[in-house]
Amino acid sequence: ADQRSVLFVDDEPDILVSIEDSLEPYRESWSMHFAAGGEEALKVLGQQRISLLVTDLQMPGMDGANLLAESRRRHPE
Repeated sequence: ADQRSVLFVDDEPDILVSIEDSLEPYRESWSMHFAAGGEEALKVLGQQRISLLVTDLQMPGMDGANLLAESRRRHPE
């Protein structure tokens, strides 16, 4: 089966850990990736085929809205 690939982005590591823990039951059906901010997320997007991007909007540096706009520009698919 084609695994859905999800990227979660948050500048707070504790939040990423809690997301990963709570989604453990889906580990078999989803390929999950985690990034600690916008720049790191763009690196992951450049290396992996991501189906869904879930991001915190309030982050230092590149905020979530800018990340979504930039990811759409670089990876329209």
